[in-house]
Amino acid sequence: MKKQSRRPAGRTMIPFGAVLAVLALHLPSAALAVGDGFDESFISTLYRDTVWTTATWDTITGEVRLPPLGLAPRGVYNTPGNAFAGAIVAGHLLVADGSAGLLSFAIADPDAPLLVDTGTTADQARDIDLAGDHAYLAIGAGGLQIFSVGDPANLVAAGVADVPGFASGVAVAGNWAYIAQSNLGVAVVGVSDPQNPVHVKDVSTLDWARGIAVTGQYLAVADGIAGLTILDASVPDDPVFAAGLDTDGTVLDVTVAGNVAYLAAGAAGLITVDLTDPTSPGLLDALPLVGTCRHATVRGDTVFVASGSGGLYLVDGSDPADLAILARSDTAGEAYHISQAGGPVWLCDGVEGIKGFTADPLGLDPLNNQARSLNINSGSDPVARASLTADFSDSVAFQLSVDGGVTWTPTPPDGSWIEFAAPGADFRWRATLHQTGPYPGPILRQVSLVYEWLLDSAEILGVGDIPGDEGLQVRVTWAASRHDTVGATDQVTEYSLYRRFPPGKAYPPGSWDYLATIPADGEREYSLVAPTLADSSASGTAWTAFFVRARTGNAAVFFDSPVDSGYSVNNLRPAPPTGFWVAPAAGSGHDLGWHPSPLANFSHFALYRAADPATPPQPGTLLAVSLQTSYSDPAPGTWYYKLTVVDTEGRESDPVSAGDPSAAPPAPFDLALAGHPNPFNSLVTLTFAVPYEGAEILVDVFDPRGRAVRTLRTGPAPAGAGTVIWDARDAGGRPVPSGLYLCRIRCDGREQVRGLSLVR
Repeated sequence: MKKQSRRPAGRTMIPFGAVLAVLALHLPSAALAVGDGFDESFISTLYRDTVWTTATWDTITGEVRLPPLGLAPRGVYNTPGNAFAGAIVAGHLLVADGSAGLLSFAIADPDAPLLVDTGTTADQARDIDLAGDHAYLAIGAGGLQIFSVGDPANLVAAGVADVPGFASGVAVAGNWAYIAQSNLGVAVVGVSDPQNPVHVKDVSTLDWARGIAVTGQYLAVADGIAGLTILDASVPDDPVFAAGLDTDGTVLDVTVAGNVAYLAAGAAGLITVDLTDPTSPGLLDALPLVGTCRHATVRGDTVFVASGSGGLYLVDGSDPADLAILARSDTAGEAYHISQAGGPVWLCDGVEGIKGFTADPLGLDPLNNQARSLNINSGSDPVARASLTADFSDSVAFQLSVDGGVTWTPTPPDGSWIEFAAPGADFRWRATLHQTGPYPGPILRQVSLVYEWLLDSAEILGVGDIPGDEGLQVRVTWAASRHDTVGATDQVTEYSLYRRFPPGKAYPPGSWDYLATIPADGEREYSLVAPTLADSSASGTAWTAFFVRARTGNAAVFFDSPVDSGYSVNNLRPAPPTGFWVAPAAGSGHDLGWHPSPLANFSHFALYRAADPATPPQPGTLLAVSLQTSYSDPAPGTWYYKLTVVDTEGRESDPVSAGDPSAAPPAPFDLALAGHPNPFNSLVTLTFAVPYEGAEILVDVFDPRGRAVRTLRTGPAPAGAGTVIWDARDAGGRPVPSGLYLCRIRCDGREQVRGLSLVR
């Protein structure tokens, strides 16, 4: 039976900025086979969770942060009358407007709310509640009026139910609507047929009923100066008094979230009440505010409060017994009511109509203050363990998941390894940003992860050239199979290395040479120096493909790695030519000669001519390229010549000199120009020495015919070692072809040239 890994060939690359190199890890004797990693610097949203979150993923600055402290104004629409209350449905804001009735605004663009329809009401529209596809309006002396809002852009009037009092608040539960009707308490209306609502009865309260909310089987009534009244509606059409709580101020409205009631208590501000037992409500806290507190709404631990002339308040409600003001925004008129559904909040204002705000939750809502990723596992193999480091400020908590976010494991950001109880292939991270101090608070700049899969096979980590040799060999390095542990099922006992012929990167097809076998010793990483069939040169890249077979004690059970490939290069420069001489020619000019080159990979000789013996070989002084061992220069005058030999890989030897023996010897040359690596395939680092501080340096590149390719550096430089990188592109940013190039450095009339071999 043959078992083969299904991992794709080659290295796993995740497109998130820089990708971490695979680490050589010292692992315990567990079934862990290979490490991979990535850096997330937030410059891409490719792997970002698309669920709405208050944490801002800024791809310009490469940061994740919470919004700034405060309430940022958005769009405004001046309604015809007093906008008393609102409700959000299907991307629309429905507004109970005193004189205009029911207004519907499209709010897809919160900076430009658009009025799309109007529904006429029998009297002043004072409050609104939504249930199913219908909106229920308290319309003052007109009682209850219902509209169909299945299409919020097309409001359709339904039924009207008259009630004896002044309808100022409404709440709907099932087939019943409960109307706060001022001095006549609460009216009960049957709404099983929205076209024909029926007034059933009235229930007295201790004072004027101003607002109402439903919580389970109970009704919470904003009961004016009597405070909070609780009615038991276990019999929905016959609520009865259950409890009362006398509070300061005049309670104008009530909102219930969880077991807490938030009372808008007029001049007394915002009051919180414990409703754990609705029949025995208990006072939690009272927060004084500017103006007349009229309404509150809750999102997570944040409370938004409409406080009349005091405007809109943002309140920390993380502890309902210890409320704290976070921010406030003045409004032009009387702030009546707030609507919100997870995005911007909308304030109903007596003068400005409706006004949108984006509010900062300030770390008070940990479910939303998160940066979250999608699956970052580059393959289908399960992730067994991982480590995480991060660059952040303030307080950020990290978690990892290998089951797509079903379960999360708390993870310290110190690079320590965590083991997953049940390895999985859907690997995600998330970070919760906790606001513990003033703005800007937590800022997340980078998340770096290293993780390990459970792999049956080994995995080739690299196929690299051996530096400083004459070519035809590479070092193949691989990570161990997870079966390379004592006592493992199908324990691996040895590894065999195979090479494809003819040379190439494809697999399959192809035939494979067996090269060598080494024992499996429980190491996490192995390597072999393996022969190649050809070296890369300026004429092209000679790829050689390999795979590793992990063998067990059973000849029928083995695990083949994915294929990887690399190439070898002859790294040694050829020796300089010998026997170079120059003599005056008959008439004028000079005759030159030299010995043949013994190089097996000889390409040609390069002859240079200059008037100054200190001038090094460079494109501008190249006189001839020759396969012969002699040359006649007819040019009259005093000349100095230099000769080099170039091999088929494009490497050029050091020059030898000949010329007028009466000339002064060449001046010392100490610019020490060198290129690393050489040959190179995409980037080459050029190093040089600057003789003194501020010396003018020129570094440029030419092709062998002396044509300028690109200037890499020009201008003054600090004394000492200098560095510049060439990315194998010309002055226009276009990639240049493989071949030999000449790099020249100039300083104070001195020059030096080095050959560079580009192998793509």
